[in-house]
Amino acid sequence: MREKKDKTPVYAKLLTKSTIKDDVTFFIEPLTIKKFFLETDKRIIPDYQRPYSWEEKNIKALLDDIKQVSEGKHESWFLGPLFTTKETPKSKISSLLDGQQRITTLQIILREASIFSKTIEGLSLETDFPKLNMGLKEVEENCRDCLREIEDGEVYPKFETESTIKKLFHNYIESFEYIESLQAFKKTVSSFEEQVALESQKGSKTAQNIQTARTCVRKFLEDNFDITPINKGVEGFIGYMRSLLNKCWIIEVPLAKDDVSTKIFESLNNRGKSLTLTDKLRYKCLINCKSEANKEKLKTKWKQLYRGLDLCQPKFLKNDEDFFKVFFNTINAKSVSDNDEIIEIFEKKYLEKDEKDEKDKEEINDKKILSFVEECLKVLDFYENILIKNLDERNPFIESFRKEEKSKARSLIQLVKSLTFSDNSRFLLFKVIMEKHEIGKNNNNKLLDDLWALVKITFFYESLDKKNSNTIRNNFLKVIEEIDADKSKEKTKWSLQDYFIDKKEEKYNTSRNLLNDVLIANDSQESRFILYLYTYLNENISLSSHLADQYKHIHVEHLFPVVWQDEWKDK
Repeated sequence: MREKKDKTPVYAKLLTKSTIKDDVTFFIEPLTIKKFFLETDKRIIPDYQRPYSWEEKNIKALLDDIKQVSEGKHESWFLGPLFTTKETPKSKISSLLDGQQRITTLQIILREASIFSKTIEGLSLETDFPKLNMGLKEVEENCRDCLREIEDGEVYPKFETESTIKKLFHNYIESFEYIESLQAFKKTVSSFEEQVALESQKGSKTAQNIQTARTCVRKFLEDNFDITPINKGVEGFIGYMRSLLNKCWIIEVPLAKDDVSTKIFESLNNRGKSLTLTDKLRYKCLINCKSEANKEKLKTKWKQLYRGLDLCQPKFLKNDEDFFKVFFNTINAKSVSDNDEIIEIFEKKYLEKDEKDEKDKEEINDKKILSFVEECLKVLDFYENILIKNLDERNPFIESFRKEEKSKARSLIQLVKSLTFSDNSRFLLFKVIMEKHEIGKNNNNKLLDDLWALVKITFFYESLDKKNSNTIRNNFLKVIEEIDADKSKEKTKWSLQDYFIDKKEEKYNTSRNLLNDVLIANDSQESRFILYLYTYLNENISLSSHLADQYKHIHVEHLFPVVWQDEWKDK
């Protein structure tokens, strides 16, 4: 018997609905901002959502849109659809599958507006402008009702942001609830900013973005609703907030609580501000991790990862995406720039199921996902604790060497720092770090051997060979591919030093003609690298006798004589 095809429309499977006999009702309706927040007890951001990332320009655009409504330029304003999920159609708790940037910003506007209204209460309004006073109290109460529930004296926020920043945002909503004096307000602001600084140091991008948004909203309110004269400023503020609460609309699209809802997460975020490569990788890590304990580890490690990425910009990395592109080119050992291809590489290496006992599959696959973040953290640890920090005698990396080796180790690291002129050398540097760097362990001699081999290979490809950038990139990636193949075939340890020695005559043989052109360098950063290399070979102690910061102020152009081509060519 032929199986009947399911003819149920896709939307009927996705959308939250109620069915009475043959009558189906879908739960979709336009909602004012006030109604959106009041009709539920709590809106929650799922774990796999990206951090809050709106910049000042995004926030100002939203504030200006609301202002146009309050000034009568628009009758109302549509803020777009929001996709949510609920356990049941009548549930008072829902998760935001899409729209967290808008909703987080709206919560910050409502909180700052409630603070702003509190600071102008009592300025002769009650006696001189009783209607305005009533309007101000109404606005303040509406803002608060959209922000929190109060039960037995406890404040419960109606919005719960991503888990890594949940406590900070809760404190933000709760601590500004009762402000009785200017002194208390200043103290609360100072305390909150200390919390932001602490979370930012731990690697939370969201913390600093919330503070940026808060400052931006506060400035907008102060600039646009000057309370001199009082009646005009207060009237404008009340009109503005009434417009936000009652004339700005959204359409909530409640999806059935089902795996399908998370599957469409990426496509939803391709509207407006699309997901970055970093967002997609974090999402895939969290959504594919099965164990709750491992998921908590992942959240913590991603927090550390964000912190490391911030530390490395802009000196070593252009942005977060730049890091992951270098990382996956290194993993792939072939050039790839398309984000979708990078995601495919990630899925193949870290998400494909192992053919092991069924009961072990979850733990094995969780470990693979964790290993991805740990490999990223290993690279960032090297940058943070070796390339960024001053390498004095107290540095654990330098402490791992014998006394007579310490100076040369510091000098070589200074030389490796100068490799920043070559973006392509980072593929090989990442590979050396992944293979040889061990966080907190003292197996550093072999690491230095490979770093020295990296310097020599970079000198050959970048300063001697004079090929175009694409060829140089492929040359570096080819080195990784060849060593990986030899390692797999011969079951030997990965070693760039051994590879260089083996291929020296065949691939890296220099001639007088090549060396004659070395100092014809158009780029001052490349010139710095050449001078550092020369100094390392002839008097390496010069590269370790000063603090790392002092080397930042060297002006390479002052070291070359004006007629350097004539004077230096035969040296």
